[in-house]
Amino acid sequence: MTSSDRAAGYGVPSLFSTDRLNQRRDRGVWCATHRSRTHPGQRVPVNFSYLVQDADRVSVYPASASLPVTSVVQLRPQLQVFGFVGFVLDTHLGRLVTYLRMLDFDVVYQDRCDDEELAHTSAVEHRILLTRDRGLLKRGEVIWGLFVRATEPRAQLLEVLRRFNLFHLAEPFRRCLRCNSLLQQVPKESIHDRLPPRTAQCYDNFRICPSCNRLY
Repeated sequence: MTSSDRAAGYGVPSLFSTDRLNQRRDRGVWCATHRSRTHPGQRVPVNFSYLVQDADRVSVYPASASLPVTSVVQLRPQLQVFGFVGFVLDTHLGRLVTYLRMLDFDVVYQDRCDDEELAHTSAVEHRILLTRDRGLLKRGEVIWGLFVRATEPRAQLLEVLRRFNLFHLAEPFRRCLRCNSLLQQVPKESIHDRLPPRTAQCYDNFRICPSCNRLY
């Protein structure tokens, strides 16, 4: 399990010596259990203060929480504890930005942005950092992150939604795809001169971006 995997929240049932596991205490592990030597067959929830003993079997689980796991300790806040689920994406994922915004996810994205700024934005604004750069996830500021393995944008979108279990939060066509602002209803009469004839004939409901003035 690499540092980038841990930052992304990945975890697999593993057996470590005491020293190795203590060295691997990291921001990405969400919950853990261990099988006690004194109570064989039982799983006991533990946190980072627990000192691993010889023959302990330690299991860690990802933040997606879709697994049927009981008796766990949450080592990090749930994704929605801050009131919303937002993202910050690196420059390798520009096409994914559009798909996430289309489903009403708040996405910060700039064509040019260095790793330090991305990690800082993720930490300060409590955003999930999505990246194709494993090294970026190793930065100490990053709490929530994901190394996106898929290369095709629609597959990337499904990977993110499945990984963080976000399907129920999707609300299509509420956010501007270009600048990320929330859209507002606009009377057709006030924008009639901006509509192509066929569009004006077939559609009556429109929204406008208050930031960039783009019509939807």
